[in-house]
Amino acid sequence: MIYPLRLALSLLTTLPVGRLKNPTPSDLGRAALAYPLVGLLLGGLVALGALPLQQGPPLLGAALLLLLWVLLTGALHLDGLADTADAWVGSHGARQRALTLLKDPLCGPMGVTALIGLLLVKLAALSALLSDGHSGVIASVPLAARGALLALLLSLPPARPDGMAAAVMAQLPRRSGWWVVAATVATFITLWGTTAIGLTLAIGLALLLYRRWLRGWLHGVTGDTAGAFCELLEAGLLVAWVYR
Repeated sequence: MIYPLRLALSLLTTLPVGRLKNPTPSDLGRAALAYPLVGLLLGGLVALGALPLQQGPPLLGAALLLLLWVLLTGALHLDGLADTADAWVGSHGARQRALTLLKDPLCGPMGVTALIGLLLVKLAALSALLSDGHSGVIASVPLAARGALLALLLSLPPARPDGMAAAVMAQLPRRSGWWVVAATVATFITLWGTTAIGLTLAIGLALLLYRRWLRGWLHGVTGDTAGAFCELLEAGLLVAWVYR
């Protein structure tokens, strides 16, 4: 499991993992099983970064913490969110047009708007959590989001036969994957108690709605739409922790 974890870290974060051999399709599939573990590590690092920032102005601390979060992930899923927003608006619901726009490396006005809106929500939520002294709950957010991301990949077909998402999903061990999702839910609830139960139900509902939307629009999932789901879920969870 060490190589799949290192591969997952190299794909989802900017953390140094050393030299890796060229991954096979099977390696990519097994690496997806480590996504929640990567989320747990990311959450721990962000939560640790929040500790010294609780002593200063919460807005400044939130800005620095959000910058750390983005640097650790390399803005990977933010890119997916921007591409998804551009494709949704620009395609007018047309599947093939959307798949073409998702491959466009340029970021349009809707993508920029989505990025600004999401980052503002995260910034405000982080500021509230820091000012209330509840920075520890931040550790749970990347874990839960990446567990839900794995569930999304397990529950939908790829929207197109090429691309990273299709390669991962073709070799993703499905039974093991669902066991990992179950373990992620159990860990989330064990760490955060009864509040996490309600949040887990909300995550499940968000997954069902997002899955239904993707089925109707793209007939499946892409790497960009999976990344967008992860970002939207992280923002939603931060807001939920503020209003818990």
